[in-house]
Amino acid sequence: MIKIVHQVLNNCQDELVHPSSSKGVLLLRQAIAKHLNDYRGMAIDPRQIIIGAGTEYLYTILIQLLGIDKTVAFEEPSYSKIGKIYQQFHIKKIFIDMENDGLSMSQLSKTDADIVHLSPSHQFSTGAILSIGKRYELLSWANQGNRYIIEVDYDSEFRFQGLPIPSLQEIDNLGKVIYINTFSKSLTSTLRISYMILLPQLLECFEKQLSFYNNTVSNLQQYTLSYFINDGYFEKHLNRMRLFYQKKRDSLIQRLLDSPLKNHISIHEEEFGLHFIMTIKSDLAEDDICRQALANGLQMTAISHYYQGENKHFDKSFIVNYANISNQDIESIINILSQIIL
Repeated sequence: MIKIVHQVLNNCQDELVHPSSSKGVLLLRQAIAKHLNDYRGMAIDPRQIIIGAGTEYLYTILIQLLGIDKTVAFEEPSYSKIGKIYQQFHIKKIFIDMENDGLSMSQLSKTDADIVHLSPSHQFSTGAILSIGKRYELLSWANQGNRYIIEVDYDSEFRFQGLPIPSLQEIDNLGKVIYINTFSKSLTSTLRISYMILLPQLLECFEKQLSFYNNTVSNLQQYTLSYFINDGYFEKHLNRMRLFYQKKRDSLIQRLLDSPLKNHISIHEEEFGLHFIMTIKSDLAEDDICRQALANGLQMTAISHYYQGENKHFDKSFIVNYANISNQDIESIINILSQIIL
């Protein structure tokens, strides 16, 4: 990466000292469009791409484009921070239960939602993948009136087996899907570069009403990432990290299932993403398990923590984010849980 930074400093001296477009550096938007075409089969016009420092910034832009008089449906459970952003604009929120194959379409159809906000490729926190049938059903729902779908392609780069299910944006022929993704998962959480793909009608609105915003990502970061993608380093990095994370995940799951815990846990995992779900079979209450684990230095996050309402369907089911778990951590986790539940 240092080599690429030196290249940028040598080759882009003029570009680095002048403000970029409010949408972001064109070279990066072109690189992202090419990456999405190569990896996802998505034919994207770079002019539709908006770069931002984190998805939170992009949501605030999107809310202004869509209007605050909308009702937004969220997956239940889901990442609460997103809902809080909408709440700051006093937007009405409703929550739709998750099923094994994704969002409950029967429940959604009974609401007055104008917008659905979801992560169909690997839902956080359940890990569910929206089935291809439900994807078309959701697009059909969106085609009824002035409705939109916000697709957050969370963890999409980390599919370990088989071909990925097409994104909603890829199969959208009706102009209803706004696509959002970030480099925080695929590269590093400290790299605050995200992007969204605006529909033509929303892009026109952005250019007329919101183009006065300064772009929130430095030109140096944008050009460096552009070079990183265009020179093939990003693809090599993804291939290397997929193999690394698959081995780590498989090793962790196998060690859990070979441990004394094997008859007291069940694992739910997809060939996708950087977390899986572990359900503990115990007479202890979920809160007691979390409390005792924390007292022994292990912080556990239950899926129930991400429910916004009272109707919680997951009990004693915990999110295992294995990206930063070392071999020593695995032994410690097994020992602590064994002391608590055996």
